Amino acid sequence: MRVVHFIAGVDASHGGPAIALAGLVPAQVRSGLDVDVVAWARAGADAKLIAAMQGAGATVNVVTYPDQGRWRGLASPQRLLAAVDDAVSRADVCHIHGLWEPIQHIAAQCAWQRSVPYLLRPCGLLGPWPMRHHRWRKRFYYAWRMRRHIERAAALHYATVVERDTARLVPRDIQAIVEPHGVDEEAFAHAPGASERQANGRQVLFLGRLHPMKGLDLLIPAFAAAAPADAHLCIAGPDRDGHMPALQRLARSHGIARGVRFAGMVEGAEKFALLAAADVLALPSRYENFGLVVIEALAAGTPAVISDQVATWRDLVPAGVAAAVPLRCKPLAKRLSCWLNAPEHLQRLGERARCYARKHHNQDVIAQRWCAHYDRIVRGPRRAMA
Repeated sequence: MRVVHFIAGVDASHGGPAIALAGLVPAQVRSGLDVDVVAWARAGADAKLIAAMQGAGATVNVVTYPDQGRWRGLASPQRLLAAVDDAVSRADVCHIHGLWEPIQHIAAQCAWQRSVPYLLRPCGLLGPWPMRHHRWRKRFYYAWRMRRHIERAAALHYATVVERDTARLVPRDIQAIVEPHGVDEEAFAHAPGASERQANGRQVLFLGRLHPMKGLDLLIPAFAAAAPADAHLCIAGPDRDGHMPALQRLARSHGIARGVRFAGMVEGAEKFALLAAADVLALPSRYENFGLVVIEALAAGTPAVISDQVATWRDLVPAGVAAAVPLRCKPLAKRLSCWLNAPEHLQRLGERARCYARKHHNQDVIAQRWCAHYDRIVRGPRRAMA
């Protein structure tokens, strides 16, 4: 069976959707699927994820738009249309990641015209927080184009039950597939032990985009209030919108500038090393439909303190591998203080975290389940709708 994935942006700076796909594709190839990827990406974007998927045996076709802006390239979208239609013509099923970009519209349109079943993965974009951002623009686009793409989809792919249950503007009769993202255990096979972590001092890690949604304005003062004298906060991730200066000023205002390190964009072995070296991952986001970095941290043996707006908390907290706190500074500081001052407890949590990630987020097991999902969709009835 040939599955074709469509996505806008395929470098790690785009965050979870691109990283999750780059992890899933090699596992799907190993499961026996023929896998193609078509991406609509900025010219000059980082190609590491592309190389990893190609190295695993997938075919990756990247159609670029000018560095000045993706919309300028829409004046003549023939290259994108041709690439998408060619891929759809060879597909048994299409898996479309995201909603609002040109490639998702074109992929859904071509798949419908060629009677190829397709899945839409909203990537959390139908949740309450994203739908409030540019609200009227999105509602107009939904009424103009996206509504019929959703109605024609064979299924919607959600990463969590919470994402499914909070999605807006979705007809009730659309099939929902809830399938989480996975991690490759081999990437964390040589994670440091507890003694190596303690030798480097206690470390709290944030890993993600520097964006107001991520709650760094809560994390920095919470760390200042909670951290022991030998603790450090590492903030790693791309700063695409210029938020770092404000965060640096916030750290200075709380007297912890020397204890906070801004590591910038990290990938591959460097990212795995940071996750494995941390005592605690902190993700106090105002909204996360999944939070792949949390699962990566667990695979590295690092427990997580997350907000109760990170959708996976309903699974992780009962499993005893994460703590969820409200979007306030004091509860976050209290939990960080409790964990950072209890190294033996952290070690037990870390061991439990590795087992949890191995059991519930094994990439190869998830890929096998996708084979069954795709087979059921291809063999099932087509949605009859104009």
